[in-house]
Amino acid sequence: MPTVNQLIEEKLRLYETEDLFKEVRRVQRNSFKEAADFYIAEKNRLSGETFLTRGSLAATAVNRFEKRMSDAIGKNIAYKSEIRKYMTNFDVMDRLNTKIHRGLNGIDIKGIIKLANKQKRELVGGTVEKVVGEISRFPQNMLGDEMREQFTKPVKKILYENIMQGKSATAAKKSLHDFIIGEKGKIGQLERWSGQIARDTLSQYDGAVNDMVRKQFDLNGFKYVGSLVKDSRPQCKRWRAMKEIPIEILAKELANPTNRGLIPGTNKDNFATYRGGYSCRHSAYPIRIKEKLLTK
Repeated sequence: MPTVNQLIEEKLRLYETEDLFKEVRRVQRNSFKEAADFYIAEKNRLSGETFLTRGSLAATAVNRFEKRMSDAIGKNIAYKSEIRKYMTNFDVMDRLNTKIHRGLNGIDIKGIIKLANKQKRELVGGTVEKVVGEISRFPQNMLGDEMREQFTKPVKKILYENIMQGKSATAAKKSLHDFIIGEKGKIGQLERWSGQIARDTLSQYDGAVNDMVRKQFDLNGFKYVGSLVKDSRPQCKRWRAMKEIPIEILAKELANPTNRGLIPGTNKDNFATYRGGYSCRHSAYPIRIKEKLLTK
């Protein structure tokens, strides 16, 4: 039977998104090729037009292209499949959390998991909608389309600006490449955004369940887990070094002036959800600390 630490390690692996990102990178490469080909065709088509005419025709053309690109992403079966496959990690996480708390605290959290199921369904559906996009709403309800705001709209803007400025194909391709696929040593916009959404949704659900566990069973401390990297926040390094964080010192810990990037309003009741701050990769497990340890 796996130990608690092995179960925690297994759960942390749920955040790995390599299969998803392979498909995201494929979408990015296709989007870049389509955008580059579109730019060359439009630049040639509009080269003899006046500035005003070129502006009007270019605006119409890039709007059509954005819709075409959005449709292609929304209808990409492999991309949608990988997003939905990643979302099944919610169910795996529930099973692991049940085992972890049984081993860590000797408690049964199946009742809490059942209560959290409605929130889980909403989070899963909302995440798929965000990172795949509700293309059926385009263009009537564009304001709520996060895919458009984060990816297709900026691509359209780059295309339009380069057409109006008469940039060379090489210069335009570089602008598109840097945003869509990523500059050297960086990742593309779709990969960065969709990956962050997927990971954050999973970690926030996990944290919400753990906050419910702490309240339900009146636990009085946290075990802070997860790997550290070179740019880990000071508070994450400090909390990882502490074997246990008593609830009674948490307010002082959260007020430490060296803390960086904490989410405003973080407190003992939502600590498992917010943890070390924005995009934090760590987990905070509520635990029961024995009285003799608290008085040391």
